[in-house]
Amino acid sequence: MSKTISVQLYGHPGNNAVVRMPDRQNPGVVIQADTLGALADDARRLANAVKASGASAMIADEAAALADRLQEIFARLEAEMTHAGEMLKR
Repeated sequence: MSKTISVQLYGHPGNNAVVRMPDRQNPGVVIQADTLGALADDARRLANAVKASGASAMIADEAAALADRLQEIFARLEAEMTHAGEMLKR
């Protein structure tokens, strides 16, 4: 489902923008899909490098968790777009 709403924009938008959604106390950051995808890819490469470096298991696990979380957010973005009948442009 997609719908149009009004949000409060702080500053100038670029690859990301600070916005306040209706009925939210704090603003959030909107990140362009291609930028989010690149961040998820970067985090996955970092997690792989940390694991390969022989760093402690705790550090490797934290890096992998960060990569997983960013990938989950990106996957949700793709799923919501697909559900709305839109395709991600890369």
